[in-house]
Amino acid sequence: MAEGFKLYHYNPSVGSAIAFAAVFGLTTAIHIWQLGRNRTWYFIPFVIGGLFEALGYLARYASAEEAPDFTTKPYIAQSLMLLLAPAFFAASIYMILGRIIRMLNGASCSLVRPTWLTKIFVTGDVLSFFIQSGGGGMLATAKDQSKVKLGNNMIVVGLFVQILFFGFFIIISVVFHRRMLATPMHAAGDTRIPWTRYMKVLYTASVLVLVRSIYRVAEYVQGSGGFLQSKEAFIYVFDAALMFICCLLFNFFHPSKILSGYQKARGDPDLEMLNQDTGYTGQVSLGEAKDVDLSIEDELSARRGYTAALANPKVSKKAKRNALDLLNDELGGDTPRHYLNEAPDQSKDQSGLAGVGRAEHKSHHTTQGEND
Repeated sequence: MAEGFKLYHYNPSVGSAIAFAAVFGLTTAIHIWQLGRNRTWYFIPFVIGGLFEALGYLARYASAEEAPDFTTKPYIAQSLMLLLAPAFFAASIYMILGRIIRMLNGASCSLVRPTWLTKIFVTGDVLSFFIQSGGGGMLATAKDQSKVKLGNNMIVVGLFVQILFFGFFIIISVVFHRRMLATPMHAAGDTRIPWTRYMKVLYTASVLVLVRSIYRVAEYVQGSGGFLQSKEAFIYVFDAALMFICCLLFNFFHPSKILSGYQKARGDPDLEMLNQDTGYTGQVSLGEAKDVDLSIEDELSARRGYTAALANPKVSKKAKRNALDLLNDELGGDTPRHYLNEAPDQSKDQSGLAGVGRAEHKSHHTTQGEND
């Protein structure tokens, strides 16, 4: 470290450090168990983030035990791990939204195509990670104040990149959510799939990481000896506590649960929990789902979703009208109006659903002919 650089402007609490090392270790152990049980491999970055938090506070405990003769190794270890851990959380949070969009066949409601969504945000996350780690490494090896300032500025830039991408992510999530509610599509109208609950979980987790990143920006902008770095309470209130809540949130609302609802809606209890790409989005899981073109099966799945939305009493009348219009466009006829509590046209009230049946029958014979 640079000459004259003070590692701590207070005596770090031994009890607080070991307490958070323990709770992060516990929540991460649960995440590891949930990961293996449900095979949610895309959630591995989140688990790594939890390990970084646990090891970071363990290193902080080791550093606190050295007071007042602090050494640089445990200080650098705790600084880097606690700084970088949320970048791993962010990567998994980004991937959850992409899988929800694919599962609901809701690409048309997203500002960014699902194939690009995860790539864009994970790329931004990786960029943020390397900028922050580069700045942290420079701080750790700085021999003079100019290097300290440069490393500090790099960390601030990396945190700004993280905030920028998270802000954009929240906008995309809100727009997708609103559009799906306005026009229930595919599986979105089925109450057994708790996608709206998980959108709220994503909002909560995103805000937690966002607030923490804003705090870190303010901390590094003030620099060593600033007000935020002179009080240990801030790191536990605006970093440790927020990230622990984020970890705990996904223990209770694990992404695998939304797939469980998807399985029930499809009536397929043997659907692969993860890493299964069946060739069409109607059966793509929340795991290694790929963005593929709509096939006949997708169209049928969409029509079933429209009718499920129409039959759902919790869907607004405006949204039902939108679903009716979409279904009529696909079937070229009038769909039953009694879903809107309007007088049905007896001559046409079964045309929409009958169209679905005819399409399914046609699909069956088409598929059978191809197999022959």
